[in-house]
Amino acid sequence: MRDYNASKEALKQALFQHGHTEIENFLDYQIDPDENKDVTDKRLDMAIDQMSPRDFWDAVTRYC
Repeated sequence: MRDYNASKEALKQALFQHGHTEIENFLDYQIDPDENKDVTDKRLDMAIDQMSPRDFWDAVTRYC
């Protein structure tokens, strides 16, 4: 069985590695490129927590 919390952290790390544009694509809205990393991390937490399990695992497969 896959570990949700570890996969969530891996997904966020992968998105940060892909860069600002990919984070915006994932969130489906624009964010300030100079935004504090902690704020962006919270945005990703909120977006991921609202995803269906299927969409979450599809994103993990896509980005990780």
